[in-house]
Order: sequence, then structure tokens, then C-alpha cells
Amino acid sequence: MPAESAIPAASYVSAAIPPNSIDHFVLMMTAHDQRPVVAASLTLGKVIGNITAQVGEPEIQQLKLNWWLEEIQMIEGDRPRHPLTVDLSNTVTHKQWLAPLHALVIGTLGDVGQPPLRTLADCLNFCHNTAERQALVATVLPQCDELALTNARAMGVGISLTEAIRDLPNPDSRIPVKGLSTETGFAGAAELAEIAKKHFGAVESGPREQIHAQLSVYLQSRLYERLLARLQTHDYNPDKTSMHAIASLWQAWREARRLIQ
Repeated sequence: MPAESAIPAASYVSAAIPPNSIDHFVLMMTAHDQRPVVAASLTLGKVIGNITAQVGEPEIQQLKLNWWLEEIQMIEGDRPRHPLTVDLSNTVTHKQWLAPLHALVIGTLGDVGQPPLRTLADCLNFCHNTAERQALVATVLPQCDELALTNARAMGVGISLTEAIRDLPNPDSRIPVKGLSTETGFAGAAELAEIAKKHFGAVESGPREQIHAQLSVYLQSRLYERLLARLQTHDYNPDKTSMHAIASLWQAWREARRLIQ
């Protein structure tokens, strides 16, 4: 990926976090001094996930992900190459964020070339892997202890399930339209939504001072929980869940206020 090293980090952020997206409003509610590292860590998680989301040869995807494994080693040796990891290495005073980054890359590698998800167990395993995105963000924020990471991963599963439910009408969705096989039948959007809601419950379990310090992680979860509620209200039709930018901003501000009260 030598050519990508010439792309400014801001270009990655603007591509990964477009206006009126949930993460855009998360950043708007993030403290000014924390905003750069939250933006970089959110974007880094999406860059890794997009490698397998894009159509391409599995061999090329594996090559790119192995480059990221090499990058992690380079970061450990204080020689980061990618603009996002250079920014994080220069700003974050520790390397705790490398553990979820490594877990995310390894989990994504295991997903290369795999067919659409067929069983609920496979889906939950996939969501637990992608939940490392939220753990990555948690590590660059203050008060990131084991409880913060546990909660971030739990909320991350809820986010991943919500994204899967939102994408169900898409013919390229990882989940079949009829749902996922379980021991007793099939789990469709309604069943997945109930599982996601249980994982979003981690928003309520964090100590107040930790929620304040980790506001970006908790707010992202709360906004995806609201998206899930809209999907349920509109019979899981994503075309009916969009919100005007002003309404989205108001919702993000209101939810942020509720979390820090």
C-alpha cells in the first residue's frame, strides 16, 4: 500500500465519515481535544472493514490485511507508515489501541472469501469480530479499563447487528433474506433486533464518570440504538429511516446530554 501513504489522513476521515452519518454527529458531540483521535480510530476501523466489503479477489484482500499486520509491527517499533496510524502514534501516548486493531485485522482475515452468513452463531461470531472497532475507539479515550472495553465490545455487537439488519434488503447483504438458521428455525430481522437491544444495554451499565470520559463510544451506541428503533417502527425498511440533518443533530445533542447528566 505504498501509494496510500501519500493520502492525507483527513481524506480518509472525510470518506469514512460523511456528513449526516451517525459517526459525523458523534464527532460533533466529542470534546474538541479528543476529536482527532476519535476520528482517526473510527476511520481506521472502517478502513479495515472495507477491505472485505469491497468486491475483489480474496488473494488481494488477504494481501492488504497482511500489510496491516506488518503495519502493527511497524507501529510497535515506532515506525508507522499509514497516515491514520501516524496520527494516532503521534497523539496517543500509549499503544493499547494496537490490541483491538490486531484483533480486528485477524477477524477480518478470517472472513476473507467466506460465503454469506448462514447461521445465527456465524453471524454473532462475525459481529463480535467487527465489535473490535468500538474497542479501538475506547482505547484512545480516557478511563479505558477492562469494563470500558467489555462495554465497548458489547455495544459494538449491537451496532454490527443493526448494520446487518439495515442492509437486509440489499442483495449483497451478508444475511439471507429469509434469515439465519438456528436450532429451532430461522432468526430474521425481528429476532436479530432483540439480540441487538440486549447488547445495547451496556450503555446503562457503565459508571457515570466512565460514560463521561468515553462519551464518543457510548453516544455512537445510543444513536445506533435509535436507528434500530426506527427500523423496527418502519418494518425494517431502511428507506424510511433517514432523518433531516437538523433532526439528527438535535437527536445527537439530546442523547449526549442524557449520557452526561
